[in-house]
Amino acid sequence: DLRSEADRLERWAHPGGAEWLPARLLFAWGHFRFRGVIESLRQDWIRFDASGAPLRGWVDLVLRRTN
Repeated sequence: DLRSEADRLERWAHPGGAEWLPARLLFAWGHFRFRGVIESLRQDWIRFDASGAPLRGWVDLVLRRTN
């Protein structure tokens, strides 16, 4: 079930309560490093188990660079 992983991204993108600014993130892929915030996030689930829990899907992220 991948919902917990996707929910974590949602919380970083849209914090609630007293935290009104999105979390600053470090995206690392090999030697590439990018510091920024999640500007938009879209989830698309394409495979589910018998109970309806998502097993496979796509997450589209748009990151904005921060200083």
